[in-house]
Amino acid sequence: MGGIRKHKENYIPLTGILSRSQKNLAQEAIVWLLSKRMHTLAGIAEHFGMPLEVVAGIVNEMEKRGRVCKEEQGFKLLR
Repeated sequence: MGGIRKHKENYIPLTGILSRSQKNLAQEAIVWLLSKRMHTLAGIAEHFGMPLEVVAGIVNEMEKRGRVCKEEQGFKLLR
């Protein structure tokens, strides 16, 4: 009989093409990480095992909206 297909929402493909829900989950995860302390793009990508290009795109969008701030040492969360 047919089973229920389960999709992993939080899976980030290596191609870097994200669905809207995946992008929202990644943003929430990055906000959580930056709430702990400042991180670089490479540090964020390494922590979550995501491609650097994907992290850069997400963080740049968040920076444009004023959620994060770029400093000399890395990115920090704006509250």
